[in-house]
Amino acid sequence: VVHTCDAREMKQIYTNRLKQEHANAEKDLPEAKKTKFKPPDTSFITDEGGPFYTGFTYVPAASKALWEAGLLERTPSTSDGCHTEADECGGTFFCTNTYDANRHLIPLLVEHWIFNEDELRWTSHF
Repeated sequence: VVHTCDAREMKQIYTNRLKQEHANAEKDLPEAKKTKFKPPDTSFITDEGGPFYTGFTYVPAASKALWEAGLLERTPSTSDGCHTEADECGGTFFCTNTYDANRHLIPLLVEHWIFNEDELRWTSHF
């Protein structure tokens, strides 16, 4: 499943990202050197090109078949997320795994979100 949003939502995502980058850049500065965040121009973000990518959720077909056949442990054995950094599309990757009868680690769910790691992403995945 590919997750998307419209221009209104993307403008808010873009503004929030820049606001967080501004806060990170200023967190160690003395109070006298800190500046107020100025909201960016988002007029270039429009709905003309269609929806914007915000992430994906992938359930491998083999994992789904094994799960439905009852051949996988019902309790996930590992679940983790990692933050990635990239100019165009960083974000967070998540993966949840379990074991099959032969103790092979099988991915149940893989996700990517363009957002940083935060409580909303963690609780929606886990």
